[in-house]
Amino acid sequence: MTNSVILLVTIFLFVNLVNCIDFPKDIPQCKNDDQSCLQQAIDEVVHNHFSGHRGLHLIPIDPLKIRSMLIAQNSESPVSITLKFTEFLLIGFKNMKVYSSSGFKKDIMNSNFEVDVKIPSLVLTGPYEIKGRVLVLPITGHGQSNLTLENVDAKIKLLGHPETKDGEEYFHLTKVKLDFDITRLRVNFENLFNGDKALGDNMNLFINENWKEIFAEINQSIAEAISEVLLIAIQGPFSAIPYRKLFLP
Repeated sequence: MTNSVILLVTIFLFVNLVNCIDFPKDIPQCKNDDQSCLQQAIDEVVHNHFSGHRGLHLIPIDPLKIRSMLIAQNSESPVSITLKFTEFLLIGFKNMKVYSSSGFKKDIMNSNFEVDVKIPSLVLTGPYEIKGRVLVLPITGHGQSNLTLENVDAKIKLLGHPETKDGEEYFHLTKVKLDFDITRLRVNFENLFNGDKALGDNMNLFINENWKEIFAEINQSIAEAISEVLLIAIQGPFSAIPYRKLFLP
């Protein structure tokens, strides 16, 4: 059954409107059809500049500091929860490896960016609030949390349209679509059931033992939430650098 998802994602840092800039000289630049070069360039940016790059107008992506994220599952779903994270961190993008890329066309009208990546683990850690039902069991609590997604295999699609500013054409990024799978989900919610340790430990154990069934229900919710985060995190280069300057002639 399709889940109903409500998302609210706000990042500490915001991308400002900037004047036209040239492609940074310390970042590898590729021809648009050189897929091997593009994959290596993306890897280098992620691995070496995960704390941000002023010339590229890239904000810090690891750890990614996020003010709030709300995931609300449909009451008809087997995992019917309202889960809110506040002032938390998303950790792990710096270890991302690109293994396929496509759609980087010279003509902006024909561009349809897709990147396939692998990430050893993505960790969401910070304060949470939860209430609802997980499979057959009720759940409620608030406190610190840790959700670890292991061996993330993801396809990232960048959607947008051309936008002209001051005579230059830019790729206006409007949406990031993320599809992913994992080999394991590990969860730890502290202070479940008003601090009842026995109930809390049993619930964490239950979630971790039944992670496949639970992940199948919340996968799309998590993907949409992370997509919203990525949209804000990576739109800087596209908004600052004209499309024709992103690639070598």
